[in-house]
Amino acid sequence: HEVLAGEFGTFRDSTRALTLEGFNQLQQQQVQTDKDQDAKLCHLESKMQETLNHFEQRFEAFRADGEQTMVANAEASRRDVDDIRQETASKLAWLIQQAGHTRELVKEVENIPTRRVEWLIRGAS
Repeated sequence: HEVLAGEFGTFRDSTRALTLEGFNQLQQQQVQTDKDQDAKLCHLESKMQETLNHFEQRFEAFRADGEQTMVANAEASRRDVDDIRQETASKLAWLIQQAGHTRELVKEVENIPTRRVEWLIRGAS
């Protein structure tokens, strides 16, 4: 019985040692896997940050270009409106002048004495 107990103790100790060795190997493998995953994650985060920075720079450039274009278009539109306003004012002044001149001509024609002339054409009826 003591022999069996001694053999069992030895078996138990060797099993415990093998189990601990297996757990240690698994733990080391898991630690290495975690390090590899952390490195990949860090690389991925770095790439994502680079891409985000690139997009932010492009967006900022696009926004700045858009603002410059908008300001230029607004200035061009303001100049066009001013030009149209001046042209319209000039033409309106000309029309007002012509209307006054026409009124003067009509008054002059109204004051011309006229006579009534009756025509008699024989055989016209």
